[in-house]
Amino acid sequence: GRAEEEEDPQVRARLLADVAVTYEEKLGSAEHALVAWAQALADAPEDREYIRAVERIATTPDAWNEVLGTLNEAAEEAGDSPAAIPLYLLLGRWYAAQVHRADLALACFAHVLSFDPGNEVAFSSMEDLYRKAQSWQELVALFERRAEGVSSPAAGRDARSAAAEILLQHFSDRPRAEAILQAVLSEDPAHPLAVRLMESLFVADSRWQEVASLLARRAENEGGEGKAATLVRLGEIFEDSLDDLPSAEAQYAAAIEADPDNYDALKGLERIHARTENYKGLLSVLERGLALAPTPRQRIATLERIGSLWEEEFVDREKAISAFASILDIEPGHGAALAALARLQRALQQYDALAATLERHARSVDDPGQKSDLLLRLAETLAVEMGKPRDAIAVCERVLALDGGNSAALELMARLQTSSGDANAAVDVIDRLAEAEKDPNKRAEQFVRAGRLFEERKDHEGAITRFKRALDAVPNHRAASAALRELYSKLGDPRGAADLLIREIEAAEGDLEKAKLQARLGRLYRDDLRDEARAREAFDAALLLDPTCADASRGLGDMAFDAGDFARAARHYEPLLGIASSLDPAEGLAVCLRTGEAFRRDKDYGKAERAYLHAKAIAPKEPAVLWGLADVALAAESWDEALLHYGELERSLPKGATDEERGQVRLRLGQALHGSGDLDGAAKALAEAGATVVLGTWPPAMSIFETLLRRGKMDDARRMADGSLLEFEKVYPLDAEYDRMENVPEEVRTHRRYADRGDFTIGGLADALKADFGDSCLDIVIHALANGSEVKNPLLETSRKGYLSAVGASAYSNVSLIQHMGPLMREGGACLSLTYLAAERAVPGYGGGMSSAKAALESDTRILAFEAGRKWGIRVNTISAGPLASRAASAIGFIGQMIEYYRQNTPIPEALTAWEVGTTAAFLCSALGSGITGATIHVDKGYHAMAIPADVESILGKVTATE
Repeated sequence: GRAEEEEDPQVRARLLADVAVTYEEKLGSAEHALVAWAQALADAPEDREYIRAVERIATTPDAWNEVLGTLNEAAEEAGDSPAAIPLYLLLGRWYAAQVHRADLALACFAHVLSFDPGNEVAFSSMEDLYRKAQSWQELVALFERRAEGVSSPAAGRDARSAAAEILLQHFSDRPRAEAILQAVLSEDPAHPLAVRLMESLFVADSRWQEVASLLARRAENEGGEGKAATLVRLGEIFEDSLDDLPSAEAQYAAAIEADPDNYDALKGLERIHARTENYKGLLSVLERGLALAPTPRQRIATLERIGSLWEEEFVDREKAISAFASILDIEPGHGAALAALARLQRALQQYDALAATLERHARSVDDPGQKSDLLLRLAETLAVEMGKPRDAIAVCERVLALDGGNSAALELMARLQTSSGDANAAVDVIDRLAEAEKDPNKRAEQFVRAGRLFEERKDHEGAITRFKRALDAVPNHRAASAALRELYSKLGDPRGAADLLIREIEAAEGDLEKAKLQARLGRLYRDDLRDEARAREAFDAALLLDPTCADASRGLGDMAFDAGDFARAARHYEPLLGIASSLDPAEGLAVCLRTGEAFRRDKDYGKAERAYLHAKAIAPKEPAVLWGLADVALAAESWDEALLHYGELERSLPKGATDEERGQVRLRLGQALHGSGDLDGAAKALAEAGATVVLGTWPPAMSIFETLLRRGKMDDARRMADGSLLEFEKVYPLDAEYDRMENVPEEVRTHRRYADRGDFTIGGLADALKADFGDSCLDIVIHALANGSEVKNPLLETSRKGYLSAVGASAYSNVSLIQHMGPLMREGGACLSLTYLAAERAVPGYGGGMSSAKAALESDTRILAFEAGRKWGIRVNTISAGPLASRAASAIGFIGQMIEYYRQNTPIPEALTAWEVGTTAAFLCSALGSGITGATIHVDKGYHAMAIPADVESILGKVTATE
């Protein structure tokens, strides 16, 4: 009753606490005690004793509901007074922790913040609850409310930054987060969380310049180590992301100014100086960083770089030695430093110091192999540079104590003893070591080493004895057998070598090793014993054991090639192309060339080319390779490739090449040009290579032709690549109206223009060509002649004599020419004549039987193509050209008007050129036209396809007007 009457809350709480103690300790009623403790807390909610007592006694949900109900009533009674705050804080705490009602706990804490917006306990408790519940939106609102409610600007910035972090992590709301962070940084450019978050935003978008600006503003508001750390980060941005090395260097320098002991800033400057090759600056930074290196290992790494700079960049070996020696003060057995010292001391010829360094290095290592290598270097230095052979021998003995079979030590020891005049002692040392060895394999190895020493000294008998003793120790010892076999071969005893090889094959393990030895045996039989049967047997055995055995394939290929069986040789060679590049260059080249030649002779040009291309990959400028590629292309009629390769071959000829060599190249080049259809180029090239170009000219015009030739009127057309002029091997007189001299009328034969020309008939020309150049001397025959004495007469006014003369001279002459020249032509040759559209269409003014002669010429072309093709394998074609302003065309009297008419009415309205007719002729006579024969090819800009003139509308208009 007293407690109920008490008005002071603290006193009342104390009285109620006494009651609670009495119930609990004296009356044993925890339930009544809990009620009393709860009532005491309602008056003194911050008393830790009362709080602990309630948490101790309230162990059930009902008990907690009782306690919370009491406190709720007290909180409601407190209303909006400050006394309600501790009650709501306690209620929130227990709602969350004891009855797991986060919603009621949040309501309590929110109530507190409505009274006291800056209450840290309520804010932190709500933050924890929202984080556990992952209520991120509510947490953002809480931080924003916090920022508005706190009186401290710094606390407000912390809350806003925390809100921005939630927005980034859980909502990816970058614009809103960035806006918040910008506001925070405008107030505090160095705010840690805001700077970190903003930097992450900029980095994610690669906005490096903005990262740099952000860090620069932060650094301006910092000092000491913090400022230095920010400047180092800023320097890294300039260095790695903006590639602005001068700015990066400035930031690292500023960081050192802010914090002289900043190791990261020194490392940054070190990188910048290294990248810009500022070795003086780099050396300065390294020396400064040496004192700051936090660990011995980092100091050693810095000293290694300093030493390397002095050695490699400044070439100051003394200072480099000082740096590497300082490493040994830290780690006496540092292998890299000892190796560097030895290198530098050798360069400076400080041999005493070098010997001491090598000795020190050898003592510092435990690995026997490494120790032996160092001692051998020491022995070499003592023997060669210092002239102390006895000391060197003593060191060799130390090596042999570690590795009794060390061949380098034995050889050096033997060499030193030999040079000192004690060769027998050297041999005795090795023999002694061999005899003392218990392991048969090691004993055999010692005897092999001894044998090689004897072989180097040209003591073949001693070498043979040692190799045999090795075989006594291990009968199948491959190294001993091989060494003895090679020595037998060198001494001219191939039979003994073969016997040893057979013995090795029997003892060999594995098919691959046996195949290799069988291939060697095959070469021995073939090259030294000249026993082809056994050689082939050995090679075949090798391929049975290992189908990929290159030596065996090469051996069988060579044998087949030498026997002229190129198909079989190619089959053996072909698999070797894949490994040619891995062989010795000379061997690989020989394999490829042999393979290419075998395929070429077997007429498999595609594979031949592939082989030569493999060869070219090994030796691009080798003449044999270029010849092979060119000859294959020529044989395959790949004219463009042949031209390319022969051209390259011609350019690669040395200045001292003989005329015969150059002539061979030009001859093949001419053949390729001819095949490609470049007849002008071919004629010139063939002429340069020694080929012949001959002409047949009408006897009455020969004097004129020879005069023009002599006076240089044709020089421009005859100019060749080297500046010289195309020469005609022969210019023969030819009157195509006559087949044999007995057909020539007496008045013609005795005419002054004919009398001194000899046999000028077509048959006479054939006889002269055969006499001058032999059988099969012609590739191309061009019929470029016509004659019509009455060409200007209409057909109705043409005489029989004139008509027959036109047909004979212009058409039958082509039949006779092919009759007589066909037997002299090579298979694949071509004959060509010139016709005109008057053979198909009426051309007024082209009379005197000439239109009939051209019709006959075209008809004859078709039947001659069949007969000459079947008989001699040659092609026959004719070109129907449009009008040209030639001397022959001027005979019809209106050639100028014809040319203009054609130009106006052809599908391509331009004048025809002789060059266009010539290129068509070149095509038809070349291999490019090999599928065309018996054809009349129109070269007239398409005029032959026209039915009416192009300006027919204007013509029809004139006709209508006339009517």
